[in-house]
Amino acid sequence: KSLLLSSSPPHIIPPLPPARVFFFFGSSNNHNNNMKMLLKIIIILFTLFLHCSFIVLTTAAAADSQEEENDKKIKLNHQYQCDFSFVKTLHEKAAEAKARQENANSQVDRIRQEHRKISKNKFSFSHKRDAYEPDEIYIPEPEEELAQMPEDELINRFLQLSEQPMTVSQLNHKWKRRFPESTPFTVACEKGHLDDVKFYLEEDRKKNKNNIFSFFSSIFGTSNALINQRGAISNGHPGYTCLIIAAFEEMGHVVEYLLEQPDIDIMVVDDDGWNALHHAAWTGKLDIEVVTNLVNHPNAKANEFINKQGEGGHTPLDVAFSWNKSDMRDDIIHLIKDKGGKRGYELKNFNSFIPRPVGYNQ
Repeated sequence: KSLLLSSSPPHIIPPLPPARVFFFFGSSNNHNNNMKMLLKIIIILFTLFLHCSFIVLTTAAAADSQEEENDKKIKLNHQYQCDFSFVKTLHEKAAEAKARQENANSQVDRIRQEHRKISKNKFSFSHKRDAYEPDEIYIPEPEEELAQMPEDELINRFLQLSEQPMTVSQLNHKWKRRFPESTPFTVACEKGHLDDVKFYLEEDRKKNKNNIFSFFSSIFGTSNALINQRGAISNGHPGYTCLIIAAFEEMGHVVEYLLEQPDIDIMVVDDDGWNALHHAAWTGKLDIEVVTNLVNHPNAKANEFINKQGEGGHTPLDVAFSWNKSDMRDDIIHLIKDKGGKRGYELKNFNSFIPRPVGYNQ
């Protein structure tokens, strides 16, 4: 046997025992440990992958958030520039309005000085208030307060006013704040605010459009329209229509507009029985526009309007002769005469005493 083995070729290797087949993995216990180690490595790599992915996503989200914030800053900057330009424009308008108010007040002061000179030289009677002398030049809100408002409050005020149109109650509050004892519509006519007068009349017509009482009033000729109602003037004395007080104050643009309205009643008189022509003949100093518009109205009949006799039986021509001391006196007298005007002594119910209107006796 030993000779046989020694004589075998050297390249023939005898087979290994069965227990050495797993020479790479070693024993079964070593194999389990290696598998656990491999699993741990896989888990660690997967965890690193998730961590890297989270970092990448977080970085991308932060970049998007930063971009959105930059866009927001750009928009806010643009909006601020727009708001600044808007506020600057409003302040410029406020400055212009203030300049107009100062200019108007200076004109009023000049007219008052001229009127004082005329009154001192020619007038032998005094008025509670003269047509030359409006209380002040009033610029409606919000222009009168723009220059004093902070920017934020100015923008909010403008937006509120632009979204909410003016109402009758707001307009009443504006006039009641200045003249607490007056009727807002009447004093608007007295001060010559034509826009407010138009707004009042338009709202009154809308209110009475579907009113059954207004329908029957128009049929029977007893109109209750605002334009013919008597109210209190700025000093609180009642009994004057818008046409009468506008004629007294020589608000020619208001008188012209009122006479164009189809529902105007020029025959309405005050507490002394004087119509609008009486007052226009008394206080006409600037020109004869108001008197001309009154006597040329289609309803201005000689017997009922031009020769209307007030308390004491005096006509507008009597008032012009006895009370008007201005340079327009002769022109007013000739105009009324051309339209058929007569003195009171030519008519009935004449009294030689000419009463002073109740509202202007102070």
